[in-house]
Amino acid sequence: MPGSLTSSDVYESYTDVYTWASNQAAHLGLGCLGGATVLVLRPDLQAQGWVLFIPYGLKELNDFRKAIALNVGPVRVPRAELVWDSTADFTFFSIGVCYAWLGVDTINGFIATLASLAIAVALFASRFIPEKRAFDKAGLPYFFRLGTYLATFAEAQRRCVVGFGGDANELRHLVLRARPAGGRMTLAVALASECTVLKRYIRYYSAGRFREALGRGGEPPSSLGEPWTLAKTDILVVDDVEQLDLAGHGHRLTGKRCIWVLAAGADAQSALAALIAVTGDAAAVALLDGDTPGYRPRAAEQPA
Repeated sequence: MPGSLTSSDVYESYTDVYTWASNQAAHLGLGCLGGATVLVLRPDLQAQGWVLFIPYGLKELNDFRKAIALNVGPVRVPRAELVWDSTADFTFFSIGVCYAWLGVDTINGFIATLASLAIAVALFASRFIPEKRAFDKAGLPYFFRLGTYLATFAEAQRRCVVGFGGDANELRHLVLRARPAGGRMTLAVALASECTVLKRYIRYYSAGRFREALGRGGEPPSSLGEPWTLAKTDILVVDDVEQLDLAGHGHRLTGKRCIWVLAAGADAQSALAALIAVTGDAAAVALLDGDTPGYRPRAAEQPA
């Protein structure tokens, strides 16, 4: 975390923590600059400074409405998460406004503003930083929520998706198959992204990198800017699997949940057989066809 916050070059490492901190600093600065500008142009508003909070409050309410409208996927983002996100943005903006309104003129106002900032940082950082760090360490190509994955699942498919990363789900291996641009990679990333929100140890591998990791007897602990090691990870996403051969390595997957994204043309049944041989439990393995009825990739997605 410290390196993610202080690195001057955001391309040196995974930077979702840095991005979140910068975003809230921007809200703080926007509130301060906006409030100061309004008070300079309209000093008569000093006595009614509460009006400075209204425009951004309305903007956040509109953003919240849009987020709810987009949250129509088969597994929806909990409303509480959307509330936390909007509340964090509005809180840091409001503290900036308070500094411009009260903190400049009086020492008591300045101290109260700093105290509010310290409380907000402690509250929201404890809520969001672990999630952002989980994503930073996952090595995922992008972040995507199931709430915006537009597809219609049969009930059996939906049971595979819902709560995949939860302890109560007995499913250990989920195999995703689809035609090119059928949404299999987007679904895998969405499942893994949901697990980062749960603060799980996620790791994304290409099939080639995964074979290299299996071939290494041991790995040193990952540094701050590197993804989790195979040993540390409890949920794996392996992309572009042409042939699944785990002979002699099945023990390396003990206790882990895995999402296997099959390459186009790969034999799904042989992959299922290999996983059942490893787990010894057919109920712990499932095939989910990414050619899900009604799947519609958005322009912002990166379909496989």
